[in-house]
Amino acid sequence: IALRNWLIRENHLLTLRDSEELLYYKEGKYVYEGKKRVEKIIEKEYTGEYKTYEINEHINAIKRLTFIDREEFDKNPDELNFKNCIVNIWKPNDRIEHDHTRLFLTQIPHDYDPNATAQEYLDLLDQIIVDKKSIDGLLEFQGYSLYKARPFDLSLNLVGQGDNGKSAITEIWEYVIGEDKTSYESNMILGNNRFATANLKDKWVNFEIETSKNIKIDSSPYKKLNSVHRIR
Repeated sequence: IALRNWLIRENHLLTLRDSEELLYYKEGKYVYEGKKRVEKIIEKEYTGEYKTYEINEHINAIKRLTFIDREEFDKNPDELNFKNCIVNIWKPNDRIEHDHTRLFLTQIPHDYDPNATAQEYLDLLDQIIVDKKSIDGLLEFQGYSLYKARPFDLSLNLVGQGDNGKSAITEIWEYVIGEDKTSYESNMILGNNRFATANLKDKWVNFEIETSKNIKIDSSPYKKLNSVHRIR
């Protein structure tokens, strides 16, 4: 019992109730490698003292003691978790220090700098998009993709033929928010494969590189994805 409590306390272990995945706190967020973490610590600190089945018993006991609902993570849509701090979007100059009691499964893979600019990106958009209103709309939508609540039913189409910069926009977009929060599921797959939406779990943005005009799809999953309804 003492070992279990020590492991929970030192690693801030939590277990998702819906999937029974063991998490531990690492560098500002909870990660899905809690089981490996516990196994590694026990094997290192108590070499040869515990058999495999005993380690598994400890892990199962830890899970029973640390269940938490997934909805408790990333609960405040106004807060963004960066590598160096947490920021409330309504108070961008006030940094919040990381703490294990602030429950995040997601993290933007960059440091927050309130004085940073994106002049190179803006220059690129000026070359790709002629209409300034379209640039403003794109930037607003990209900002909206960072907001974890979905008060509006929106999707964005980048229209153009050939090599005109659409892929550059999506690549930079993906780089900013992180590959782990983006997916590439086509409307055709989402509309015709009822299991495909599972691949959108924990994703902030889904990109479709090219849209076919000739394929008929069931639009109901697409409509659901662009609303506040729960997918899974």
